[in-house]
Amino acid sequence: MTERQIKQIFQDSYNFESWKNLYENIFPKVDFFTIPQSIPDKSGKAIEILQCGTVILSDNKKLAILEIKLKKDIHISKNRVEIRNIAAEFIDQYTNHGILVVYYSEDKTQNDYRFSFITKYSKFTEEGEFLNKQTNPKRFTYVLGENQSCTTAAKRFLTLYEKKKTLKLELNDIEDAFSIETLTKEFYKKYYFFYLNFVYYIINNQYRNSVFNIPTLNDLFATDKCVELNKQQKETVLLSENKPIRDFVKRLLGRIVFLHFIQKKGWLGCPANLKEWENGDKNFMQNLFKNFKEKQFFHSQCLTQLFFNTLNRERTANNDIFEITRTRVPYLNGGLFENDLLETNNIDFPETFFNELLDFFEQYNFTIDENSPEEHEVGIDPEMLGHIFENLLEDNKDKGAYYTPKEIVQYMCQESLIQYLVTNFAKVLNFGKVEEDINNFIRYQIPSADLMQKENAIKLDKLLSDVKICDPAIGSGAFPIGLLQEI
Repeated sequence: MTERQIKQIFQDSYNFESWKNLYENIFPKVDFFTIPQSIPDKSGKAIEILQCGTVILSDNKKLAILEIKLKKDIHISKNRVEIRNIAAEFIDQYTNHGILVVYYSEDKTQNDYRFSFITKYSKFTEEGEFLNKQTNPKRFTYVLGENQSCTTAAKRFLTLYEKKKTLKLELNDIEDAFSIETLTKEFYKKYYFFYLNFVYYIINNQYRNSVFNIPTLNDLFATDKCVELNKQQKETVLLSENKPIRDFVKRLLGRIVFLHFIQKKGWLGCPANLKEWENGDKNFMQNLFKNFKEKQFFHSQCLTQLFFNTLNRERTANNDIFEITRTRVPYLNGGLFENDLLETNNIDFPETFFNELLDFFEQYNFTIDENSPEEHEVGIDPEMLGHIFENLLEDNKDKGAYYTPKEIVQYMCQESLIQYLVTNFAKVLNFGKVEEDINNFIRYQIPSADLMQKENAIKLDKLLSDVKICDPAIGSGAFPIGLLQEI
């Protein structure tokens, strides 16, 4: 199979026969049932749950193939939390070590559907001790359909197809193929390549002196000391002397990445005749460049207008049209898009620079839901902004600037919330095991009989509604967002 063939299956409406063909091509051994087995639904959210077959991997681990038809009121792309546990209970460690499941809606107007790979398995250490691989089921999920790019999903499935040719495909290989860490490293490596391209273009251009007032290369290396430097040493000098250029490029590319998340929400390019911020262009940035006639002036005549005359300017409801597209673009804030480097507004780059950069971004699924340690929507999530911030921030060791891993964020947020609730419940309630009950509720979403009493449930709900949080060293917002997710 080719990446294009896989992508076409994903972008078409869900069809079991197409997916059956995909499974047979991807996995070394698949047993499909002549008659799919119906499974009772305990969640009340599904119309039908069917097990269609079983995948047998090279390490003899088994994956159940499920398809779940959801009720009309469950929105596929938004209700991730509501549907995530429907299938996880079918992993029993003996029959199934994981699940491949497609969720689709009985509502035929919902063209998107969700694929998830869910795994939870146990193994023994070399000393023979029982070891849990993962306390909670680990979910890797994609939203697919005609409204999605599906490029990331197709590339990941293609790696499994290539792995199958080695006649060895194990459970770990599937986890690795869908690994967010692998995707993040791949994305950042390519992003850094584009960052350097933009930086070196300015360094070797008149803008170096005319805009940033930095000496030309000939002047910089004219001294006797610099003449003796080898090529690598000169590269180091170039970078150290050109921090204002690097800061400008970081900000420019950072804004463009940020807007890819905003366009995913449908807030950019909204119809001029609507008041609500919806039905925007999910490929606003790509289409903006594609339709802009003088592409060699895309930065100076288009992006600067978008950044500084639109996104950072608070306007009336009747005056929120972006003139270049004649569609609505919101006011976001005056900080991220502050026009504080007026002299850089006239900088331009060759057409190929933005063409290749936007093509690169289009290859990835930008998701607006930040992943939890157990749930991974396989794509570029807002946490990527933190990785870019950390990795491109110079002297970050001296400044103490690091992006905290999501596992640590989740632990600290849960621990803070537990202590807050325990302290407040202890003041007004006298039932025993308060700390244990609150711990189980926050960490595992398991309410005790005491917490489910009406008076206590109301109290708990009010405490979660009234909680105030403060993060003095907010950085890129990992902790406030993490605590918001826990609440």
